[in-house]
Amino acid sequence: MALGQRRVYLPIEKFDKCAVCSQTSKLRLCSACGERIYCSQSCQKSDWPKHKIQCGKTDNISLTQFYPLLAHINDSATLHAEKPIHRAARHQIINTPNPGSGDIVQLIGSPPAKLVVLGEEVPLTMPGCHCPLWWPTALSDKVRAKMFRRINRQGFVLQRTLATCLGLLATIYTTTSGPPGPDGKQPRRLRLTYNSSGIADFGIVKGVADVKSQDRLLFYYTTTEELELGQQPEDHYWIYFTTFKGEEITLDCNMFPFNFSLLVDSAPCAGYGIPDLGLVPAYFRDREQSIYAPMIWDIKNRFSVLRNKSLHSAISNSNSDIPFTRKDQHDIWDFMDKVAGKPSTDDEHRMMIVYTDMSIRVMEPQLENRAWLKWPKEPQIAIEQDPEGTDPDPPYIDEWVEYMKKWNKKYYKGKITSEQLQAAKAKWEAKHGPISGTKGGRLT
Repeated sequence: MALGQRRVYLPIEKFDKCAVCSQTSKLRLCSACGERIYCSQSCQKSDWPKHKIQCGKTDNISLTQFYPLLAHINDSATLHAEKPIHRAARHQIINTPNPGSGDIVQLIGSPPAKLVVLGEEVPLTMPGCHCPLWWPTALSDKVRAKMFRRINRQGFVLQRTLATCLGLLATIYTTTSGPPGPDGKQPRRLRLTYNSSGIADFGIVKGVADVKSQDRLLFYYTTTEELELGQQPEDHYWIYFTTFKGEEITLDCNMFPFNFSLLVDSAPCAGYGIPDLGLVPAYFRDREQSIYAPMIWDIKNRFSVLRNKSLHSAISNSNSDIPFTRKDQHDIWDFMDKVAGKPSTDDEHRMMIVYTDMSIRVMEPQLENRAWLKWPKEPQIAIEQDPEGTDPDPPYIDEWVEYMKKWNKKYYKGKITSEQLQAAKAKWEAKHGPISGTKGGRLT
């Protein structure tokens, strides 16, 4: 691929009017490409001399079917060899922050969190998830392993999330149809869809995750007498997808450090050089979840990746042979700093480019080989309960589900604001106590 060869082809932004006469009723898409809106056969026929240049076959990829790969990429990033190992994963835990126990402490100006007291450094040749020396007082090997994974998945949340979006931009949305190439094959356009509606936009959501104090971590290093806050839910990021009909779907792969253990099976995505990671963290908030499950975030802002022109330019030079130019890197870093609302560190700059390159390299062979056609249409999901016992469904759970179903419907119909939705949730919890649990396998 030559330098600058990638070019972004934007999909329809809104399903709102005929491309020829601007009529707003009886609309339908071009059946071949799904990239042009018409109100009648006559409008479609009159537009054909112009449209046939861009028309062609489109491979519509179900977001429900595809998101396990995105979760796989995010989790691979937490395990990347160039990612700095979390300091707490290299020091012995000398207190007992086991499930259902441990000290909850509060620093001035910070919310309460579970205290993890750390002692001497543990040799890197003895990974904490398998080494009793790392946490001698853990209730079991499973408890120790889960704590290690929670700690090891902390940090670089924005970088991992943005890199996943840039991978989508650089691979799926740089494809278009056209005349057959030298090999006689006609290029095929790739597009993400949800429930037969095309994805019109995607990007980063910045907000606050709803996390209880016992699921936050606060690290205290006895050898240096230093305190370190764990990953902060007040500085949280996830991905939004919007269809051209206005429906929003979200994907959050960054809640595992907060003991939010909803997982998806990524094993079908293995192949073409991608290892089998099995179950990986992912919360895919689709139409059903939007109705039944309460919001777990307070949204602050959204930042489009698909429709950001500076990012179009930045990924134009990205391919397996040529690294990002210095200008490309700065365009990506500038966008990252804008989302974060603050300058990024040198490590964050470095890992942003490492993760983006990885994201593109993982997606390319999967898309070139149309691997998604073999993946389950409905991926398997699971909830990893805390080892050494599971929490029973809290009281009033059935009433809670019905209560939040009613309020969520009002929110998604635009009848109430997110603040009113959160107020309704707070009103319930003030009367009955906090609700968090599972019901029939569904997150509630």
